[in-house]
Amino acid sequence: MDRSATDDRPARARSRAQRAVPEQTRRVWFLGQPLEVKLKGEQTSGAYAVTEGIAAPGFGPAPHLHRREAEAIYVIEGELRFTLDGQQIDGPAGTVVHVPTGTLHSWINVSAKPAKLLTVYTPAGFEKLFEVLGEPIVDEQCGPTTQTDPARLREAGEAFGLEIPERD
Repeated sequence: MDRSATDDRPARARSRAQRAVPEQTRRVWFLGQPLEVKLKGEQTSGAYAVTEGIAAPGFGPAPHLHRREAEAIYVIEGELRFTLDGQQIDGPAGTVVHVPTGTLHSWINVSAKPAKLLTVYTPAGFEKLFEVLGEPIVDEQCGPTTQTDPARLREAGEAFGLEIPERD
């Protein structure tokens, strides 16, 4: 019996179970670092999206905020130092940090080795920025062939609710 015709739950609650296998995910270079979109909003009825990233030692995004999404960042390997609205939080492996919508935040890999992190964006939609600006990974050993232009990131980011304040 098809419950969707009589189901009065919101569409998000009716989404179908999904799985992500490496052959079906999109891997890109974003800001010079490898990033894999594990689950897209289309797979979760827009409820959330999941990415996995690898950050080289010393790497971290500039302070920024999301006008539409909250984030949960789980440190799988390595250690990140988070800054949320000026407050520093040390994040060794196993740490999960919740970043509420509209919170100015950044992080940096303070380990001597690459860090691996899993990020959940809710609601989904922001993951599309990685498709717009990311460079498909052809050979991870070769690295990206282009660098992300900060002006282009700001401009494209605006369409996805990303705000990157000018640095002093």
